[in-house]
Amino acid sequence: NAEKDAKESTAKKDGKENEKTKDDNADQKNQKKEQQSNFNSDDNRLNIVLFYADDWTMKVLGKLDPNVHTPNIDKMADNGMLFVNNCVTTSVCWISRATLATGTYYSRHLQAKPMQMNMYQTHPWNETLFPRLKNEAGYHTGIFGKWHAPSPAYLMDVAFTKWRMYYGKHWTSDFGPFGSKGPKEHVTDINRRHAIEFLENRPRDKKFALKVSFFATHPEDANIPSYKPMNWTRYSYYPDEKTHKNYTEILPSKTATDRHWKEL
Repeated sequence: NAEKDAKESTAKKDGKENEKTKDDNADQKNQKKEQQSNFNSDDNRLNIVLFYADDWTMKVLGKLDPNVHTPNIDKMADNGMLFVNNCVTTSVCWISRATLATGTYYSRHLQAKPMQMNMYQTHPWNETLFPRLKNEAGYHTGIFGKWHAPSPAYLMDVAFTKWRMYYGKHWTSDFGPFGSKGPKEHVTDINRRHAIEFLENRPRDKKFALKVSFFATHPEDANIPSYKPMNWTRYSYYPDEKTHKNYTEILPSKTATDRHWKEL
């Protein structure tokens, strides 16, 4: 009888332990589901939106030059931080972009010309910024606008969930519903539209990292006029009127002469 009681006691104990294990497993599953559903609220990592403008100087920022109007960027500076001592080793468009993408100086990534593949080869591409954000940190990544490097899909897909590259024109109909036969859009409006679509359609259970690469601060090389701004900024801030203060109060640089250009 004592032996029978001991066996029954052991069986009951084992049964309770099995029930406890099942309950623990169920609790863990529920906890995991809850963590996933509350991903954005529990995850303290930052979402990232990087505005990357093309070939501009500190003189084209309203906070540093009262003759220029950049009210939205100025608000970002007022509510955040304004860095005035950023430096690059090689002040060339595609070299600076390759440096940002790879985290290395030109002497290492060797992206000497825009259409070279060096930036993908001198350092393991899957160990650079955006591939690691996407594949290791689990970010939903995107880039829209200027890349100024080769963009083969098998490499871009490693780094970006969504991507679309374009530059060279300030006004184009290439991205409208009617193609070349439709109305033209300013490239900055295209940047904005693609960026907003990315943010609106992103998965809500992931952090996101978005790079918006603006082209419009870069001239249309070999075209006159070389700058073709959005209509509302042009007519509001920089009208083509010889009596406007842009013509009467803002004096050209002393070196803005044909002689200096030829000597250069």
